Amino acid sequence: MISKPSFDDRSLAQSFYQTLLNRFCESFQSPISSILCECNFGIAPSPKGEKTFFIITPSLDTAEQLTQNIDIIISKVNKWIPRITQTAICIVPPKSQEDYRDETNKQKQLPSKFMLGKVFRHNRESY
Repeated sequence: MISKPSFDDRSLAQSFYQTLLNRFCESFQSPISSILCECNFGIAPSPKGEKTFFIITPSLDTAEQLTQNIDIIISKVNKWIPRITQTAICIVPPKSQEDYRDETNKQKQLPSKFMLGKVFRHNRESY
């Protein structure tokens, strides 16, 4: 008889992505690595179906610092997370995150003021 696995598919996937993102952040030099520690991450398709890597920052200053290093970030995304075609740096202030949590618990809808950001396309040769 085969024993039942200790992880279900969802927890295994979460563990995998958490480890992957930790390694991704650790692969940068100290200043960028420290900035990325303040961020959240996500992967989602664009309306056209292109895989987008989201870096969600808590402030405009953090977003600007990451934008200044976007070439390095895209290079690391291509190395650690293949087949991503664009990277987005988004700003979601902590207050908006709290509002989002409250709203989703009540109505399951995004609030009107949720995030802003910029999308950076990757070179075709890099994916």
